Amino acid sequence: MAFDRRREFLGIYSVKNANPNGDPLRGNEPRMDDETGKLLVSDVRIKRTIRDQWDREGKVVFVKVYEGGEAKSLKDRYLEPDIGGSQSDDREIAKDKLRKCIDVRLFGITFAPKGMDKAAFAWTGPVQISWGESLHKVSPQFVQGTAAFASDDNKSQRSLRTEWRVPYAMIAFYGVANQYASESTGATEEDLEALRDAWWKGTKNLITRSKLGHQPLMWLEIIYRSGSDALIGNLTNDVVLTDKDGNLLDSDAGQALRNHDDVVVDVTKLMKKIEARYLGDIEKIIVVKDATLNVKGLDILGDLVEVVEV
Repeated sequence: MAFDRRREFLGIYSVKNANPNGDPLRGNEPRMDDETGKLLVSDVRIKRTIRDQWDREGKVVFVKVYEGGEAKSLKDRYLEPDIGGSQSDDREIAKDKLRKCIDVRLFGITFAPKGMDKAAFAWTGPVQISWGESLHKVSPQFVQGTAAFASDDNKSQRSLRTEWRVPYAMIAFYGVANQYASESTGATEEDLEALRDAWWKGTKNLITRSKLGHQPLMWLEIIYRSGSDALIGNLTNDVVLTDKDGNLLDSDAGQALRNHDDVVVDVTKLMKKIEARYLGDIEKIIVVKDATLNVKGLDILGDLVEVVEV
């Protein structure tokens, strides 16, 4: 049964000595907001982290990343054997099969089989995720090193490699689960719980040369009451980093940050906004956080907030 309660969520994770999301048009330099100096991560990168974890767990996903990093749909595997009737029938066959894919149920799809225009359709995904942005200013580094082997047995000079990395960044992103869009895709409450779990585990499992160094820190999820259309909006706007004395991090302190133990994630503004305007709409707020992360403000709403430390 499709879920009927709206949700908003906030994810925070850190990256150390890695490249969280390179820009291929800029030599794989980490994506940045040139005006603010804050690091950016695309929603596509965040969804890939989630999809890859679902795939590891054996869940059916429509978009899978193969060796070499190429993303392909699984249309041939899941749909082609049943295509060939009337185009209206093919559309219904495709919808039934695509609902078996958890990424389609949550993220949506545009399906346009070649030469079958009348069978095409699009589902807006009930889950929409914003671009991630660091909570502080970051200075990426361009580093150079030598390869492991010389190019020839008779040569002593080794080839050079270059790469971009981020010394440290704490990144936040926002998402919303729209109950109305779930009516088409069939996304369930269990799918939303699988989303939360896959993001947390998938971030830990970013174990490649360019991604090693990722750590999930906090997932805050607001679950609204059935029938509520309330929407706070981008939750990252109401989250700040401070030092342990409560002072906002300035640019220099942000660039020098190397560990989440040195700062406090302050959600006081968000909790007070909820207290003033949204208490009657919210059923509960779930927070999953790293036990070592310092968070201020979660106690403002009392028992409405359920905190799980891992």
